[in-house]
Amino acid sequence: MCSTLTVSNNPQSLYNAQATLAHLDRAATNPGAPPAPENQNDMEVRQMTYETGHYTALGKGDSSLDGCLFVHSTDPLVLIEEIMQLFQSFEKRIISLREHQASLEHRVQTLTLCEDSYKPLRNRFISTFKRDILGNATSTDLGIIGEGNQSAECGDAIADAALYTDDGERSDAKTYTSLYGLHPLIVSQIRHQETIDILNAHATTIACKEKTVSDEFHRRFAHFITVFTEHGDGFEQGYLSGDPTEVTDAYWEFMRCLNTEVRWVGDSD
Repeated sequence: MCSTLTVSNNPQSLYNAQATLAHLDRAATNPGAPPAPENQNDMEVRQMTYETGHYTALGKGDSSLDGCLFVHSTDPLVLIEEIMQLFQSFEKRIISLREHQASLEHRVQTLTLCEDSYKPLRNRFISTFKRDILGNATSTDLGIIGEGNQSAECGDAIADAALYTDDGERSDAKTYTSLYGLHPLIVSQIRHQETIDILNAHATTIACKEKTVSDEFHRRFAHFITVFTEHGDGFEQGYLSGDPTEVTDAYWEFMRCLNTEVRWVGDSD
């Protein structure tokens, strides 16, 4: 039977976890020193360390979180490394969950509209992107934009793909690929929500004329698309579960770019 060291976002729990790291670091760097008198924190650390017994990785699925840290060893250096790995895993998952939440909120909002009103909204999103960002809007695009006073602000890879694959309302698939990185026929076959989320995040970002992105942003997204389509048998959709792959690394590299390589127009920071 294994015991657990629970880490939460509670301030006291985080403080205790930091105390654990400090205590273990002292023990690892100066093992021959006489023990210092224990304060309350050290006593808690000793108890937490005593109860720690086994390690299991995060990942019950692409969108799951495990609130506990399990470790194989009571060796201080091993404990420090594995606790830090846990924090890094939480940080990555938080970034992913934020994008997933934004995508879901958008879907809930738009799905409350009837299909007849949502299709024009999606049409205007693509045509507005052509007008404001690409600068190649046609007279048809301008007509689509002028037909309504409500516009979409977020990407929706699945709904936009349907404009090309279901009724053939649009034929400018190159524009769709500029937004989402893949042809609409391909995207319509993807059932992996995290992949759809990252395509939506890219489209939402580059379609916003109030935002600017760096060359690194473009490079990281292009790299993700390349390895996603070419790694292994291609279109790997389990890259966030199991052992990390090249696709896993490319996914997280681009997700970090959403925080570091995007600026609001006029923002000097």
